[in-house]
Order: sequence, then C-alpha cells, then structure tokens
Amino acid sequence: FFVTGFSGNTNAREIREPYHTLAPIVDVIIPAKLTKARARFAFIRVKKNEARNFLAKARAQRCGGRFLQVFPAIPR
Repeated sequence: FFVTGFSGNTNAREIREPYHTLAPIVDVIIPAKLTKARARFAFIRVKKNEARNFLAKARAQRCGGRFLQVFPAIPR
C-alpha cells in the first residue's frame, strides 16, 4: 500500500503503529526520494490474505497529528 500525508521527520515505526492492529504488517519502507510535490511517502506491506480488509480499515488513521492517506500500490 502507498501511504502519504506524514511529516518529514516521521520514521517507519511511527507509520507502523496505527496499522499493526488492523493487519499483520510485513514491512514499512520510506524511500529517500520525494514526490514531485516534495512530499514524503511510504509503502506498507501486509500479509497477502489480509490486504483487502486492510485497505477498508486503514482510511482514517493518524500519525503525528496528521491523517494518513492510504492507497493501493499499483506498479507502473
């Protein structure tokens, strides 16, 4: 899953925190690269059989006082 909306000093542990109760988190990756809008983003990997339920539950989670936005990660 593609996650955005967090501050520049947020780490992987802080992103994992609001989601670990929704589904088993395999990995959280925060690339050093920024988006074209100079925003940070991350990828969250969950167990494959939990992915569909995770997206439905993950919409309104907060991290560092901000609401995170979660989208399916679609390869280009």
